[in-house]
Amino acid sequence: MRTANPCLLRLSDGRLLEYAVYGDPRGKPVLYCHGFLGSHHQGALVDDCARRNGLRIIAPNRPGIGHSSLHKFPLMTATAADSAELMDALHIDVFAAVGVSGGGCFALSCAFALPDRVRFTAVAGCMAPLNVTHNLRHMKMIRRMFLSGCHDHDRIAGWGLRALFVFCRNFPHIAYRLLTMTSSAPSVSAEMQRRLETMFREDYAAVFMQPSGVRGLIDEVYLYFHWGFDLPEFPEHVPVLLFHGRGDDVIPWSVARGIARYIPRCRTFLMPGGHLTFLTDMNNLFRIVRQAWDGDYSLLPSVATKQNLTAHVLHSTAMVPSS
Repeated sequence: MRTANPCLLRLSDGRLLEYAVYGDPRGKPVLYCHGFLGSHHQGALVDDCARRNGLRIIAPNRPGIGHSSLHKFPLMTATAADSAELMDALHIDVFAAVGVSGGGCFALSCAFALPDRVRFTAVAGCMAPLNVTHNLRHMKMIRRMFLSGCHDHDRIAGWGLRALFVFCRNFPHIAYRLLTMTSSAPSVSAEMQRRLETMFREDYAAVFMQPSGVRGLIDEVYLYFHWGFDLPEFPEHVPVLLFHGRGDDVIPWSVARGIARYIPRCRTFLMPGGHLTFLTDMNNLFRIVRQAWDGDYSLLPSVATKQNLTAHVLHSTAMVPSS
């Protein structure tokens, strides 16, 4: 697993944006939106498969994470301005947006705000809008309490997160095991286990050991409730690939299904396993991403209607494993 050298970009308003580049440096550009409690270090997990598939992974840290300046956005769609500035600085006009877990909604919001620049979007284990009561109600009680607490009682939530940070800093191996247990993590090879633990330590150093880390996470949860658009308003010409584990109990399929049902042009790949199941077949996932980059939309429904899409999604089969 290659460790990329992080870079800092001075944004037009004076803030700093930290990012790293993985994969093929001459490949097709992909904006990578890391998951909640994560950082650009998650991009290291996809470095090899992105390189094999000719993809250039550009992974920024969101506000308050690592060396990215803290900033409270009013709506999630507003975060796309930072992505646009980053791509402008790298002289990239058109790109794909990929997001995992809590980063999935940031990828979708970027596509909504920049429909002429985002070629397509791919999300795995994606969070759905939490201002929709149905979505929050279908999550486990402890997660409902955490998310609602961060949104409605941010000061109390801050105390709890600081306690979590201390625990993770002092007992990283136990924290990693708890993370994988509560995320329905798939069985992985010893090498992948080592890479995951390395990424976990780097992620948590970037998130938990920064003075702005707690505030950044609370501000991020606020945005999960305030996307800035309704799913049926998503641009019809921007394809979406949605990967999700059938047994995901962090973001249940009953929650994520709403994304597939209401976004006009979406193809769902249901996989066996839980929230982190995409880690077992990242090469296949990024092979599909590369196919979409090359304009192979045979994987996508051609008719952007709610009726056709609903039938299509509910009858999707598991993703075909790579040979």
